[in-house]
Amino acid sequence: MNRAIFIGIVLWTAITALIITNGFAANSLAHGEVYKQKTDNGSSQTIASAYVVPSVTTTHDVVVTSSDIQSFPFFDDFSTDKGWSGYEPGGWERRPAQAGTPEPGNPDPGEDHSASEDNYVLGYAIGGNYPENLPEEKEIISPEIDCTGMDRVFLKFWRYLNVESSESDYARIYISNDRTNWVLIYENPETGTMDNQWTPVVYDISRVAAGEKSVFIKFTMGPTDSTGNYSGWNIDDLEVTPNPVYPAEGTIGSEFTIQGSGFGTKKGKVLIGNTSLANTSVTVLFWSDRLIRCRLTKVLTPGVYKVFPPGIYDVTIVPQGSPSTIHSEAFVVRPPEIYSIDQGAGTAWEQIAVRGKFFGTVKGKIYLEHDGAEGPERKNCKVSRWTMDSTTGEGEIVFVVPRMLPKVYDVVVDLYGVLPETEEAGGFTVTPPEILSIQPSDGTAGDGITVRGNFFGLKTKNGIVYGKVHLMYSVNGNLIKKKCPVVSWTTDFATDEGEIVFVVPPGLAPGVYDLLVTNGVGTDAVLSGFTVKAPEIVDVLPKAGKAGDKIILVGNYFGSKKGTEGNVSLRYSANGTVIKKNCSVVTWTADPATGEGTIEFLVPKDLPPWTYDLTITNSVGSDVEPSIFTVVE
Repeated sequence: MNRAIFIGIVLWTAITALIITNGFAANSLAHGEVYKQKTDNGSSQTIASAYVVPSVTTTHDVVVTSSDIQSFPFFDDFSTDKGWSGYEPGGWERRPAQAGTPEPGNPDPGEDHSASEDNYVLGYAIGGNYPENLPEEKEIISPEIDCTGMDRVFLKFWRYLNVESSESDYARIYISNDRTNWVLIYENPETGTMDNQWTPVVYDISRVAAGEKSVFIKFTMGPTDSTGNYSGWNIDDLEVTPNPVYPAEGTIGSEFTIQGSGFGTKKGKVLIGNTSLANTSVTVLFWSDRLIRCRLTKVLTPGVYKVFPPGIYDVTIVPQGSPSTIHSEAFVVRPPEIYSIDQGAGTAWEQIAVRGKFFGTVKGKIYLEHDGAEGPERKNCKVSRWTMDSTTGEGEIVFVVPRMLPKVYDVVVDLYGVLPETEEAGGFTVTPPEILSIQPSDGTAGDGITVRGNFFGLKTKNGIVYGKVHLMYSVNGNLIKKKCPVVSWTTDFATDEGEIVFVVPPGLAPGVYDLLVTNGVGTDAVLSGFTVKAPEIVDVLPKAGKAGDKIILVGNYFGSKKGTEGNVSLRYSANGTVIKKNCSVVTWTADPATGEGTIEFLVPKDLPPWTYDLTITNSVGSDVEPSIFTVVE
């Protein structure tokens, strides 16, 4: 029997020559692998080549030791059981993805790659880690796949793999055309594998699978040692296909690879085209005889790019000095896809994140749109971030909510202004302030009042004050608003919760007022939400004293500051005339949270012994406590 030695060659930034001696080769691979089988007579033949993005693999020296037939091409997103064998509790499973624990390595993902409603994946110990001390390989084998008539066959899938170094634990892939003799095409590297996102993988398995009626794929986990168990295999959207392009979908800025052979060592061209778009060259990032890596961009002038409308395209490989090869309908240009909007509501100048796929790497535009009287009306939103992973297509757009009317809007993503747009109908609501509480709900001039609620937004933007608080009342049927000084205005834009502290202004008569909060979008009002109070005398301690004595006045709603209108007086009547004698105020304090206050004043001189009325006045009004204080000699 032949001894299979698999030699890996780096195929991205450089080609690393490996010298295989009697033993294991240890060399880190970045992005690409090519495996060769060494025969007994010393010659070698390619068994499989692989492209892995962006994980790092290594070389290795390995001795290689029924279900319903599936038609070609074969695709499995694991939403249904297509006949894989090897399932067991706690081992290989087909079920919804489940996030695992974070140690060691990266946990299992909480969502499948294809974002399907069932969320199903194929994996080992989904939601957990593979066990320590597995004595042998635990395998899962695909159904039989008919590759009759195919001269090129590629295995593609998305993986989320975390496994320790191959010096300790093993994760492998095999291919067979008889379900008895298996050819190893992947083994985890000595450096370990720590995927932290779904990663596309493609293997050229033509030498084993091309033209064969019965092709099988086998994934294995183990054996493992006694230390360090990781989350293991997660697999989704598996394909056996003649299409060498992977990923076979994307948009402007997407990167893809083409597997094969005979491309030559000198860089040629790769063209994208169909009946509606003439063949257009794309950017070639790397070219070797077996692997080409491209980016879906065509720069016309600096900052101006060729537009590839959504659709299915042929991919043409044009090597130097060799005939072109056309792969029909090999690549799909996708429009943007919106998966989620992190907040379904917000107010002016909030930053909102939109997540999805195929946004492109060139910044486009995002709009908020609604149906107006004469058709759709939209407002352009400032974009603060526009990103897309060039390999997976996953992206995020962060936009700023413009100042506009409170309303439910569609969120529209427009890549280049000339392509069909993508919208999330009713995806975002522009919301005015929302008052939840006023504490306290009554007070007097100078008191600090706290308003809590949602969607307060920014108080000031570009030097213009939009955030305001008013107390409103009616006089003869006319609404009058009194502006309140704002001490602080804060908003947590992650939750939209906010807090405003304002001061009750002077000059308001005692009474019940509507409280209004206004920002750049609109206004919220709490009718009869706040009561302005005049001072209230509760007690005087002591109730008698001589000139110069310090007296304490206890009460409510004195106001936090004495101000110019705050005073205390002793009042009496002489010959029908009311006479007031102002008292010198030593201290004037009030707790705005409770309304309780104390005032210290001095008994004035030149007052004859008598029992007097006590009066307190602030900018709101007065309170009189008759015959409460006696001046003594």
